[in-house]
Amino acid sequence: MVNEYDPCYFPFFSLPDKIIYDIFNFLYGTDLAKLCLVSSQFNHWIFARNQLAWKDAIYSELSTNPVLISQESYRDFYKRAYLGLYRCIIDKVSERKKLGMEQKRSSEDTPKCVWRSSFLVEKEYSYGHYLKQEKTQQNSSCIRANLDRQDRLRRYLCTAAKHGYEVWAATLCHQGANICGLYFTLGRIHFDNYEDYFLCPLYFATLENNERMIQKIIELGIRYQSPNPYYILPSNDDSFAEENASGDYVTFSLHFSDLQEMICKVLICINDNAALLEAFLNSLDLPSIHQAAIYQNIDEFSRFLEYSRNFDLNDMDHYNMTPIVYCILLNRKDVVRYIYNSRTDIIVGRRLAESIKTVSSSIPYDMLKIIREHDNKCYKAVVFGIFADEKVFTSDRFKDVLRLILVDLVDEDVFYAAFDGAISSGSNHLINLLILDLFTFLRLYITSITDVQRLFQQITSVRKKVIVNHGETLLWKALRSGHHDCFRLLILKRVSLSKLAEGYSGLHSLWWFSSNVLAILPSNMTVTSNIRYEQFHQFLLQLRNPDLDTNAIAKTLLPYKFVKAIVDLPIYIFLEQSRTIDAWAACNTFIIGIMLYIMLYDWKRPIFADHQLQKRLEKISYTLLENLLSLQIKYFNINTLDSSFGGRATLLHIATQFDNPMWVNLLLQAGANRLIEDSLSKKPIQYVKESDNKCRYLLENYQSCPRP
Repeated sequence: MVNEYDPCYFPFFSLPDKIIYDIFNFLYGTDLAKLCLVSSQFNHWIFARNQLAWKDAIYSELSTNPVLISQESYRDFYKRAYLGLYRCIIDKVSERKKLGMEQKRSSEDTPKCVWRSSFLVEKEYSYGHYLKQEKTQQNSSCIRANLDRQDRLRRYLCTAAKHGYEVWAATLCHQGANICGLYFTLGRIHFDNYEDYFLCPLYFATLENNERMIQKIIELGIRYQSPNPYYILPSNDDSFAEENASGDYVTFSLHFSDLQEMICKVLICINDNAALLEAFLNSLDLPSIHQAAIYQNIDEFSRFLEYSRNFDLNDMDHYNMTPIVYCILLNRKDVVRYIYNSRTDIIVGRRLAESIKTVSSSIPYDMLKIIREHDNKCYKAVVFGIFADEKVFTSDRFKDVLRLILVDLVDEDVFYAAFDGAISSGSNHLINLLILDLFTFLRLYITSITDVQRLFQQITSVRKKVIVNHGETLLWKALRSGHHDCFRLLILKRVSLSKLAEGYSGLHSLWWFSSNVLAILPSNMTVTSNIRYEQFHQFLLQLRNPDLDTNAIAKTLLPYKFVKAIVDLPIYIFLEQSRTIDAWAACNTFIIGIMLYIMLYDWKRPIFADHQLQKRLEKISYTLLENLLSLQIKYFNINTLDSSFGGRATLLHIATQFDNPMWVNLLLQAGANRLIEDSLSKKPIQYVKESDNKCRYLLENYQSCPRP
């Protein structure tokens, strides 16, 4: 920072505050950042005071509704937008982790196409990239150059849509961004060496469930692409297909599941806005029978079906949607009832439910009654979706829907669907409503106390049957969802512990569990998801806290919570179940598996570039294992030879292979035997590298263990 300016010669700061801020309003946030380095006066006004200048920069460049995450200032928000999530994370992690983030992998529950597309825009098309490369460029006279720039601006528009930057989105459209989304494949398909992408601004808004941004994108299409805005590339448009001399080629098609999800969310979001709905429906390439179902009254529609023998109600459009799907989403009750009553061979049940699963909690009450009357399988799937969405239970507008469903919980299949959905939600509140607080739950929506008592008795009886018949499946789902409270409740309801010992050998059944547990650590999914990034941000705040309490953090992590849930079980649970299974051995296998996954999948190698943060993270992992070992589990055998990873090995074998003296020391203190051989007839000391003197010394000299 240069020497301070003498106010006598530099009277800028003697101006009234309002004038100073008005002057700052003409500057981009990047200019404000540079001014902060000029002098302490500028830094004081722009950054250290009330950050009004940063707020104004965000409002004028990015969004009028910025969503700040925990302890984030307006300056930090602007910096996050400027860098993009990729840079926000990649600058913090070690070189090894950076390489891991570059791999084209995806989680089990996220389509690869979605991951690739989101990763691409975060890495290459952040707001900072735009300011450096695109802001000042003018349209070229070359048609091809303009098409290329429109495509680049479309990718920036995807970033803006994902993060809700509606001001930047409007700027991009004004500059000629192509708002129409497309699905495309790059590479050599015949050799399975290809990657698929779906770059669609509207789809990125739906991924984040940002209704305001969904509406904004459609409004921008109306404003900048009238009279015929397109939000998805028409299926017959091959103008972008090209082949180059290298033999690589680009093909464009429609990705059914992604498009179907997007269209469903958009229709639910804009159903009450006639102008937006008309523009969006007109942009879709719909067959005649779909148009008839959407636009015609019931008499016209019935005549259309009567005289148009070539059309089938099972016909799907280019987005894999049948006419009845549109009618359900648009609340066309008369047409839906007509279709159900007139045809017996239409696609209904689970296949229909699969089409509307992403918006099942938003289906109107009257439409839900029709589905309930005519399509039991679809109705149960909708019940699952409703109980998987916690917001349904916090809004008065869903009272009629919940009242309707509560009466049906006396059906075993409906109760199972509700329970399954509640587990998927990850909400303890919803689980408690069905198990611990059922009577109170009924009182909220049923007025007659007599009806409440009757339903309570009937549903309680049905709940017992569901737990008896489906308890083990629900227990496994609770584990995979990270739902430790539900996990414990089900065991207390006498669900068998046998599932805990099944499927570990070779199948790696705890993969979903471990990825759920350690989502707070940086990964490729952290880059592509705002929710995951916020979790990572919260964890970083904890790590940077000067009063860091590693013991408190370790006890908030799911591995500890699940093991604690088992340890705290009453002894009679084990005694009862031991009549049919070895409950003690099942729990021992489960706990060993958790410890192995902690060592194997996240904390075995450096993650953070910052040495202090990495040391704190290692301290948390050590404290977590220390807490698990200190739970005084009577049936726990630290020397168990586990076969989760192909060969049989103990925890000490794994800790030694990863050259972690802290883990080795901890396990030796807990009674690990240095003499046990694994499936390769090797003792732990035989895995010690020549350069690893610490682990070798511990294994050779730890006094509380027998010497080799």
